[in-house]
Amino acid sequence: MNNRWRTYIRQRKILVKLGVERYDITKPHKCPVCGQHEFPWGNSFLVCPVCDWMDDGVQEDEPDRDGCANRHSLNWNRQRWAEKNK
Repeated sequence: MNNRWRTYIRQRKILVKLGVERYDITKPHKCPVCGQHEFPWGNSFLVCPVCDWMDDGVQEDEPDRDGCANRHSLNWNRQRWAEKNK
């Protein structure tokens, strides 16, 4: 890991502690829909291989919001996942 990357991580950790940055890139983050997959960090915009949810911080903050990184809202996807896996 080069010095620029170390500096970037240190700065992000400070912003998280201050409450300026919500997502700590050094901590894993569970999928908010299925809870089975772990993203490397929050708001990563990676897709869960279990339920196909794209990790979107806006939709986690506003779980009824449609049309961000995912077509349907977080709550809609949670409900469908629960129905599918009864």
